Amino acid sequence: MKSARFVPGSSWCRWLVVVAVALTPALPAAGHAVDGALLDSPLQDIEPAREAFVMGAKLPSWADLKTAPPTAVQREPTPLTIRLWETQLRSGAAPVELTHWVVQVHHANALSEIGQLMLEFNPQDERLLLHQLVIERDSQRIDHLHSATVRLLQREAKLEQGIYNGTVTASIVLPRVRVGDSLHLVYSVVANTPGTAYRYAHRAFWDQRRPIAWRRVTLVQPLDGSVRWRWGGGAGSAGPTPTETVVANQRQLLFEARNVAAIVTEPTLPPRIEARRSLFFSDYAGWNDVARWAQPLFPVDTRLPPEMDPVITRLRSIVDPQERTAQALRWVQGEIRNWSIALGEHAVRPRLPAEVIERGFGDCKDKSLLLSTMLRDLNVDARPALVSVTTRNGPAFMLPSPEVFDHAIVQVKLANRAYYLDPTNPTQFGLLSRLGQRLEGASTLPIDAETQDLVTVSSPNRDQIFGDQLAEHFMLHDVNAEARLDVETAWSGVHAEAVRVLLAHMKADHLRSFVSTGYLQKYPGIRLLDAPEVHDDPVLNKVILRARFAVPNLAQAVSGRWAMTFSPNLGDAIEMPNPVPRRFPLALPSFPTTYSFRVDMTWPKGMAIDEGLASLPLETPHFQMLTTRSVHGNTETRTIVFRTKVGEVAAEDLAAFAASLILLEDRIGGVMSAWPAPEPAPQP
Repeated sequence: MKSARFVPGSSWCRWLVVVAVALTPALPAAGHAVDGALLDSPLQDIEPAREAFVMGAKLPSWADLKTAPPTAVQREPTPLTIRLWETQLRSGAAPVELTHWVVQVHHANALSEIGQLMLEFNPQDERLLLHQLVIERDSQRIDHLHSATVRLLQREAKLEQGIYNGTVTASIVLPRVRVGDSLHLVYSVVANTPGTAYRYAHRAFWDQRRPIAWRRVTLVQPLDGSVRWRWGGGAGSAGPTPTETVVANQRQLLFEARNVAAIVTEPTLPPRIEARRSLFFSDYAGWNDVARWAQPLFPVDTRLPPEMDPVITRLRSIVDPQERTAQALRWVQGEIRNWSIALGEHAVRPRLPAEVIERGFGDCKDKSLLLSTMLRDLNVDARPALVSVTTRNGPAFMLPSPEVFDHAIVQVKLANRAYYLDPTNPTQFGLLSRLGQRLEGASTLPIDAETQDLVTVSSPNRDQIFGDQLAEHFMLHDVNAEARLDVETAWSGVHAEAVRVLLAHMKADHLRSFVSTGYLQKYPGIRLLDAPEVHDDPVLNKVILRARFAVPNLAQAVSGRWAMTFSPNLGDAIEMPNPVPRRFPLALPSFPTTYSFRVDMTWPKGMAIDEGLASLPLETPHFQMLTTRSVHGNTETRTIVFRTKVGEVAAEDLAAFAASLILLEDRIGGVMSAWPAPEPAPQP
């Protein structure tokens, strides 16, 4: 419905489409409200919100509201029924979304879903017009437009994370709702388009977690309009094909269906997958169109203020362009704190570097414009880029539109390689090629007139920046004595940056618990011999943790041999949620991390060890693993290198994937054994 705009979300600045509805879990988004009851509100001084809301607004002449079908006889009673959900969209300079709900309650535990409405809106750039608020009870129609209690609440859900966007919640309480009542709610949201070149883009959700008796979405645009549509989300099944009519020189597309089933969610969905189906609308011709739309927002002729001269002079003295780039990124990450005030035009347009530097804070778009400006002054090929933190590669499955992005970063090209830098990350240290990449696999749109398509973030050195290594060395001098275990764990890239922050705030006793907990479960009675050692290599962006343990009763007598068990930690690489089969793809959270595990077992002198298979590969469409075994004297070594090849498994491949996990589990752990070597025969 609305042009895309920058709106914060989560701990990172997110560029989100404005969704003007959030009734209850059963009712998706709505708008806003206020009337005389506001006089009782302690927050009645929110003047912009009061001006942006109209209670009892006249229904627009073009509205075509349908009569909800009667409640069908339910085989299995449900707490609530959505009898009708209509969405009517009108493109144009001031786009409108009109929503009509008819929702009936069948159980007392669902009364709050029609009796307490929480409606969010941003009065900076939208107006909510509430047309109908009626409770239907048998043959009665009880109008609550002037009897409902309405309060405006300004509560910034992300304020503690440095994000302020002016969102206001209208809390509407309807009196005396009863089981059997139906809520009739009609409202429209009118967007105030920003000062940039306006293009129409909107997303309309189709399904809900409740069944819908009748679902309708209508788009009206001029005859010469160029708005396209596309289905997305769900388990690969599109919705109905629209019927097209022409009325009063307007082209109308109508999507409708009866008895829409409730959505069924599944755990561990890939970020790009949403259980709900959606209709995407956009009049952008392609991704180049979106990139050109964004260009005026991030001007290339931006200048840095004079107070930046010493910083730029110092950075220019760095000969290596990669180090120069890394230090510029480090300066923006460390000197400009993350704080977003996305109000007015700055909900879309970044603030200029001079203002950001003077204030000492900025959001993702502010910091990306600042960093790209600094890098261009340093003769580095750089430009802002748009990305979706929420859906990762989701934009590749949607219509071209700014709405599909929620974050801004910087693309840098050096030595025939593209780097994607996030200035809102905590300060990153080390070589540019070793920085953690939180957006691996995400679809990005570089803001450049030459951009023709999305670009996938793909690091050529994944093993270096997505590698976890664990080495265990067991030493046993006597089968009846305690063994010694030396452990070394190494994290690289993103994991190193996360562990670095974690360890910086960890006290000594917590560190001891951190390194011991997993081993206590494997080897009862194990104890630390001394304090763990932390080694941080900021240049290669690697953190190494070393610890020494004493392990009682490591070796167990079994059939004339002595044996010890081992099992590596492959993180979340082998988790398989139930049930199988599924409707949706399964995300592989370990992608793209490579797990390397090595275990050495040094037996007492005079023990014999079997020679055995040197290596055993396991290759599937989804992962690969190589296990090796070697013997040197009285030491046996096992190694495992495991890497996922893809980020998700298609639903039709899950049975084969589950079978491969069973084989994987059989190979990742094992037993090492030895026995007293026989005395050599005397020489004649």
